[in-house]
Amino acid sequence: MSYIIITWDPDDLKGIQATWEKLTAYHAETSKHFKEYFSDYPFSNREVKLKKHGEGGKTKIDLVVDDETNITYAHCISIIDRDGKGELESLYVDEALRGMSFGKKLVDRAVEWFEENNIDEFAIEVSVGNEEALGFYEKYGYKPFSYNLQKIK
Repeated sequence: MSYIIITWDPDDLKGIQATWEKLTAYHAETSKHFKEYFSDYPFSNREVKLKKHGEGGKTKIDLVVDDETNITYAHCISIIDRDGKGELESLYVDEALRGMSFGKKLVDRAVEWFEENNIDEFAIEVSVGNEEALGFYEKYGYKPFSYNLQKIK
């Protein structure tokens, strides 16, 4: 198999549906407090939130796809919001590709895009229960800044 990284049209969010659903299933499994939230979170709701989050700003989506089958194995969504704040909004790499540096390549592409757009600070949100991701991001200089507590009815 041969994998390539492509930039996807941010207006066509169906390109991330399969990997996003895998990420959401993972969060439903590992979440300490919001299992039901992730279990009952359809992609159609995610599309609406992503479009709203990127409104008035810019969105970049990179995908890792199998060059022969066009199956998507990883995604990275980066957003510059209307206030000029950058966020690596979502990152997922399928288990089959972990350890092959695709996560690093996707993060590097996001950072490069932020820098091209003169964004000096950018954030990453990691769900509680996914603490193993913290070590990955810390390798690239990211450090915990604050805790965001939520109550979801």
